Amino acid sequence: MLTRREVLHQTGGFDASLGGTLADVDLCLKMRRAGYLIVYTPLAKLCWHEAPSDEMDVKGEAIMREHWGAFYRVILITIQIFLANGQISR
Repeated sequence: MLTRREVLHQTGGFDASLGGTLADVDLCLKMRRAGYLIVYTPLAKLCWHEAPSDEMDVKGEAIMREHWGAFYRVILITIQIFLANGQISR
């Protein structure tokens, strides 16, 4: 992920209460809501340096539902598609 510092500050940056994969998704949604374009390439392959847990982040899920409502369900489906296509690795 690459962004300008002023955009990061304007949107409030990463939510420290969200862990791992949810924090970056939340930040992208905040940037989009602020009117910024999110550029994605299907050629990119994501790999987290910290191994994400297979356990559900119940607290993070609740925060995302509170912030983004029904749209969060679409996000979960999209992440599952990326995992299935090998665009995100664990």
